[in-house]
Amino acid sequence: MLISPPLRKWFTAMNPKTLTATATSATVGALTAYYLLGAFNVVRYVLTVIGVMLAQAGVNMVSDYYDYGSGGADLAYARSGIRHRVLPIIDLGGLSSRTMMIGGYSLIGIAALIGLYLGLVVNVYVVAVLIITGGAVLGISYSAPPLKLRYRGHR
Repeated sequence: MLISPPLRKWFTAMNPKTLTATATSATVGALTAYYLLGAFNVVRYVLTVIGVMLAQAGVNMVSDYYDYGSGGADLAYARSGIRHRVLPIIDLGGLSSRTMMIGGYSLIGIAALIGLYLGLVVNVYVVAVLIITGGAVLGISYSAPPLKLRYRGHR
């Protein structure tokens, strides 16, 4: 096996299917910037892709934590027999809800540091504001109280 069982649990908990869409969005953004501005920096591109993927993985894990704690949609799917994906806290032994929360917030924090670095390097402070408001606050508020945006469409 390429990935050891403990690492495989973490990788599965990050919901890797969603990460390809995130990487694709960053790539389209980089290609658009290259087309419009004629500039491309490989290091910044790689850091951007890593940062957005870490942020998405962190939000996925935090979402699972809050969903599990509130008995939300994923638990309802599991109880009904409808399985749309692996539910890390339920299906992967050794990953507690607390572990998911800490891991998710840690990934979001690392992603924010990458974003802040990129914002400072390109001297665009709006990037830092977007990371904090759009990325962190809305990403976490997707499942976390008080907003629980994820559940607004289920009612």
